[in-house]
Amino acid sequence: MVFKEQEIKHVVSKSRNYIKIGQYMNTVDSFHIDHNPIRNSYSLNAAIDYHGYPYEVELQWNNFGKVTYYDCDCYYCTSDSACAHVGAVMRLVNAANPHTFPFHWESNRREMFEAHIKQLRMQSMVNASDVFLNQQKNVLKDIRRVEAKSIKLEPIVEQVYADAIYLRIKIGENRMYFIKNISEFIKDVASNSFHKYGKDFSTSHHESAFDVDSLKILNLMQVCTLTNDEHSRRVNEIEINAKTIDLFFDTLCDMNALDGLAFETVDLFDNPLQLQLSVDGEYIQVELANESYFMVGQKNLYAMVHGDDTKYRCIRMDTHNNPNVGVLYSRLASNPLVFRKEDFSDFDRYILNNVSQYFKVNTSGVIQRVELDNRIDIFGDINEEGVAVFNVKAYHNDTLLNETFTSKKSSSVAFEYVLDIFNEYDGILDSTKKITSFDLEKKKTNGFLQDGLEQLKQFSNVYVSESLKRLSLRKANPIRLGITFSNDLLGIDLEHDIIPKDEIKDVLNAYKRKKKFYRLKNGELVALLDEDLHDAQELLEKTGNSANDLEEGNVHVNPYRVFMLDALASQYGIETSTPFKKHLDALQIVNQTQFNVPDTINASLRPYQVEGYRWLKMLEHYGFGGILADDMGLGKTLQMICYFASNTGDKPHFVICPSSVLLNWEQEILKFSPHLKPCIIHGSKKQRDVLIDSIGDYDVVVTSYDYLKRDIERLKELEFQTVVLDEAQYIKNANSKNSKCVKLLNAKQRFALTGTPIENSLAELWSIFDFLMPEYLYKYKYFKDHFESPIVREQNKEVSVQLKQMVKPFILRRLKTEVLSDLPDKTEIDMLIEFSDEERKLYYANLAQVNEELQILGKVEKTSDIEVLALLTRLRRICCEPRTIYENITHRSSKLEAVVSFIQDLKEDGKQVLLFSSFTSVLDFIAEALNHHHISYHTLDGRVNKVDRQTRVQSFQNGEVDVFLISLRAGGTGINLTNAEVVIHFDPWWNISAQNQATDRAYRFGQTKNVLVYRFIMKDSIEEKIQLLQSRKKQLSDTFVEDSDGSVVTMTKSEILSLFASDQIPI
Repeated sequence: MVFKEQEIKHVVSKSRNYIKIGQYMNTVDSFHIDHNPIRNSYSLNAAIDYHGYPYEVELQWNNFGKVTYYDCDCYYCTSDSACAHVGAVMRLVNAANPHTFPFHWESNRREMFEAHIKQLRMQSMVNASDVFLNQQKNVLKDIRRVEAKSIKLEPIVEQVYADAIYLRIKIGENRMYFIKNISEFIKDVASNSFHKYGKDFSTSHHESAFDVDSLKILNLMQVCTLTNDEHSRRVNEIEINAKTIDLFFDTLCDMNALDGLAFETVDLFDNPLQLQLSVDGEYIQVELANESYFMVGQKNLYAMVHGDDTKYRCIRMDTHNNPNVGVLYSRLASNPLVFRKEDFSDFDRYILNNVSQYFKVNTSGVIQRVELDNRIDIFGDINEEGVAVFNVKAYHNDTLLNETFTSKKSSSVAFEYVLDIFNEYDGILDSTKKITSFDLEKKKTNGFLQDGLEQLKQFSNVYVSESLKRLSLRKANPIRLGITFSNDLLGIDLEHDIIPKDEIKDVLNAYKRKKKFYRLKNGELVALLDEDLHDAQELLEKTGNSANDLEEGNVHVNPYRVFMLDALASQYGIETSTPFKKHLDALQIVNQTQFNVPDTINASLRPYQVEGYRWLKMLEHYGFGGILADDMGLGKTLQMICYFASNTGDKPHFVICPSSVLLNWEQEILKFSPHLKPCIIHGSKKQRDVLIDSIGDYDVVVTSYDYLKRDIERLKELEFQTVVLDEAQYIKNANSKNSKCVKLLNAKQRFALTGTPIENSLAELWSIFDFLMPEYLYKYKYFKDHFESPIVREQNKEVSVQLKQMVKPFILRRLKTEVLSDLPDKTEIDMLIEFSDEERKLYYANLAQVNEELQILGKVEKTSDIEVLALLTRLRRICCEPRTIYENITHRSSKLEAVVSFIQDLKEDGKQVLLFSSFTSVLDFIAEALNHHHISYHTLDGRVNKVDRQTRVQSFQNGEVDVFLISLRAGGTGINLTNAEVVIHFDPWWNISAQNQATDRAYRFGQTKNVLVYRFIMKDSIEEKIQLLQSRKKQLSDTFVEDSDGSVVTMTKSEILSLFASDQIPI
């Protein structure tokens, strides 16, 4: 118990507040307690939610449970007495009884509320499910009806008027029932709702249960319900009026389904309506001579006539879907039309002439009418000059009235429309020659052939020649595209039904020049339409070709573009040949291509590394380059060495890498594949020339980007099996000397290694691919115009997807999170660094001096550990950073340069780093370099107090800095830094246990990522000797520290001298 009840009562002293403590216990959401061991005090922050009103409580007390401070932002908390909220928190603290700090507690009120909401949601779903279940039960009852289609609908005539018919509808099987509410019935059908019509019939209204005729009646009911005013009829009837009379007649005329109504059809051609014309002074009157009333439907006229047998007859006056008949009849049915005599000719021309076959006009001999054309024939062809020409002939019945492209008194409105269409498309009218001509090279002519001819067909009969017909067909014959693979060559094949293969090239070139037509060698004219030629033109461009590359309709495609061709085939719907599909399958199914790991590899590859090796072999097999882009630490070097071991031919493999890993490649090759003979090209120009002369004696040649630039004139004349770029980002700038030099190298196979994804920088991506597979991503100008600019500037997702499809097959990237089960928990890697010439001279000068001093110490039986440590420390400092000893040196050490460069790469990869060193002065120089490169860091050494120490640890854990510089003694134990993925040991420490403990700051419980440990070692130095001695005698790790049993005084003289041996000093 933290607080005694007496203390709670003392704090919540007002009785009104104290008695309400219990009521507020369930309003506390959470509280957090921190312990200050220095002040022996506890502080608490609590969150309270009372009916949606939030409150915050603060509380402090000492080790004896005595409250020293309280506060709540509610009205009842005063300096005299705390509120009930404070008391509720104190009791909850007692209930929680915390023993470790910081301590956090949360209420389960939210979980209870969410459980309640979940219960309500489940009940709602259950209710909905019950409704669904009942519906399905009713559906099952209708299964027999659905199969038998036994439900019938029967219309009953209620009333017939001249302008409307009213029907009632019955439903049933054997016994029929009236539908009492038509609208509700329509809704029931739409929702398959169950309804009981009588004791002998109920249904769920599935449309599939109705017979064929009833479905037609159902459609009529639905249309009438939607079309007619809901308030204009009774709910149990449907109204047939002018809007629905056409559908009504078409639905029921053949059913004989109505007892009170018969159906007839009369052709108005044979029985035209009668019009009477009369003259009254200066006016002419037009009126109907018929007294019958017609209902005007959308298509025809209808008359309701009472027959002798008490039946009504519904007579359809067939107008052959001419809407002008109904329009004129409707106008005359309301009132006669009256015109001035001078205006009557317009009425005759614009209206009567269009319906002359449906109306018989009685003029009483007092009015003279002009005969107008009622038939227009148009004939089109292409003349010898390649011009489209058209003849027009206008007839009245069979009498030719006009063919001169001039409007006359005898010309109909339709004839004028024809002239307007010719003029709209820039037709040249020649009344003398009686033709209209169109220039086929004009853009409007193409529009006339596509659209204008269709418009003419509304007013005339159009007849065109076969050659003109092919030009005018919108969906003519597009070029057929095919993708082939024969004799190891990819190709595109183009064919056309009309265009000969040897002329396809010329046709596409004409299309590219924006020509509208092309005349073939046989004289035939071909329309150059976008829909026919666009895909062929675009496909050639996307594969890096042009029409000029075609030979007999075929063109070879760069084999690198096989995957892009597959994507384009899907995009354009192109049929691919069987050999192409087999070739593609072989490329895509890596596991089916058996490439076994060489037996000479001195390592057990993990599954993903085997997959990577086989991927490299598969690319080699098909002549592709590729980027092995695995995450850092997944063994790209090992996978590449396996590839080298599988290809030991006449020519060596060539690796170009950063200077910092030059020696590391040699070490890894000898470690994992001892039978391979590596050659490291470095040193002076004379030394490099000797090595280059003997390249043929080696299996793998390794050099740095800097040395490559110096030796490119010699190296570009040689031939290699494979060229591999390690850290391929060194050539991301296509204009850099690095990039230009590597692209001058001659090799059958090319690969790039990088742990950094490259698709985010498109120009850099192009540069790397230009090394791997030249022109696979086209020339840079084309790449920039068609990919980089649309993606970067226009955010064109479609182009972005296309580019990813192109590069994806040639990039293999696995993240550690993806192959976590295949990785060890901790990977340790040694990074060998070579001295510069100046550093080597300085180191060996000091080594020689140390050896002289050791000659004296060696004669002493009990060697002074302090003197030996001083000698060791001097050499170790020179390996790390000579500036810690020599003030006149102003430039950074090779090791510091290599480490900072490495950290820059890690920062780009988003990885946080722990860097340990046993020298605080070295850490200061590292910090200076990090500042110079704008890399954020914290430092932890003996100068940092405990408070700042914890603050910096938490800051690193929160991801606020990139690097933590730690003194091995100050930070090697007692802190948790699991946010780090990489541990760097800048210099080796004698005590291997202490070094491992330092690594365990990151590699410990709570670490969710794999840890990479890098030990930076200077080649041919005391640091290498220390590592060798550690492996032979683990007790040496504690030699020069506390334990006297394993200290330097217990070492043999030969062991001490071996640390300073100069047997590897170059001559």
